[in-house]
Amino acid sequence: MLCVKRYSLVSNNLELSMELTSSNLVDEQEKISYTTYGFRVLDGDNNILFSAGDVDTNQEFVERFIRLCAENDVRLVHIPDLLEDYLGQR
Repeated sequence: MLCVKRYSLVSNNLELSMELTSSNLVDEQEKISYTTYGFRVLDGDNNILFSAGDVDTNQEFVERFIRLCAENDVRLVHIPDLLEDYLGQR
């Protein structure tokens, strides 16, 4: 998983960050390779607190979710549910 971009995230007075990540995957059945985007939430010591590695193949779609979290003081505990709701709106 490769870090593409990092965003600051203040969650419950903790200094966290969200990283946009990319991975190159291969679908053996379809015999195709593709790039998928995800994210991870890190604490100040770069420990991974949450990770979603394969969210979507559309980078802008995943970045929009990250910006939504970063700009709205989202608590870490809510990120999995917010991601599920965000994906359901697609």
